[in-house]
Amino acid sequence: MLETQDILYIVLMFCALWFTAFMCWLIFQIVSVVRRAHAVLEGVERKIDLLERSVSAIKAKFETGASMFSTVVGGLKSVVDAVKRDRD
Repeated sequence: MLETQDILYIVLMFCALWFTAFMCWLIFQIVSVVRRAHAVLEGVERKIDLLERSVSAIKAKFETGASMFSTVVGGLKSVVDAVKRDRD
C-alpha cells in the first residue's frame, strides 16, 4: 500500500506538472500579446511615415507656389510701374 508520504509526493508531482503547464500557457499568451502589439506599432509607424511624407509634399508644393506667387507679384509690380510711367 501507499503511505501518506508517497501520496504527498504524487500530489506534489501533479501540482508541479499543472503549475508548469500553466506557466507555459501564460508565457505563450504573453508572447501572443507582445506579437500583436508589435504588429500594431509597425502599422502605426507606417501610417505616421506616410503622414509625414504627405505633409512634406504639401509643404513643398506651398513653397513652390509661394515662390511662383512672388515672381508673379514682382512681374505685375513691374507692369504697374511701367503703366504709371507711361501715364505721367
